[in-house]
Amino acid sequence: MHTILKNLVILYFIIPIGGCAQGKSNGNLAPVTIIDNFYDNYHTYGIDKALDYIFLTNKWLNISDSSIISLKIQLAATIKLLGKYQGYEQITKKQIGNNYLLYSYLTRYERQPLRFTFIFYRVNDNWQLQHFKYDVDFDAELEKAAEVYLLKENYKE
Repeated sequence: MHTILKNLVILYFIIPIGGCAQGKSNGNLAPVTIIDNFYDNYHTYGIDKALDYIFLTNKWLNISDSSIISLKIQLAATIKLLGKYQGYEQITKKQIGNNYLLYSYLTRYERQPLRFTFIFYRVNDNWQLQHFKYDVDFDAELEKAAEVYLLKENYKE
C-alpha cells in the first residue's frame, strides 16, 4: 500500500502563487487559526472546500487555476486510500523573520498519516498562504532524526 501511495503522490506538491487577483482577505487571523479553520472545513465539508478556504487567504491566487484543480484531484485520490480521517497535530513551526512562517502538520488517517505543509507570508497585518504541499513519504526523515550522531542525548554538555 505504501508503495502505491508513493507512486500516486507527488513527493510534495507545491502550489506557487500566481494568477489573477480574486481572493478575499482573512482579516487579521493568525496562521494557526487559519490552519484550524482549514481542518474544520476539511472535517465538515471535505478537502475541496478546505483548500478553497485556505487559498482565498491570498488575493493573488486564482482558485480556478489548473494546478489547484489538479491538486484537489490528486489529493482526493490519495485520501481515499488512507481510510477514515482521525485528526491532526502540529509537527513543527519554522520561520524566517517575523513575516514568513512554515507550519507542518501530521494529518492522521486509519491506514497511515499524511503531512500537510503550509507556508504563510504576512503582508501588512494580514497573513496569506504562500505555499501548500502534502506528502506521505516522510519516514526517512524520522529515521534520519533518530540517528545516533543527531540525538541530543549523545552530546556532552
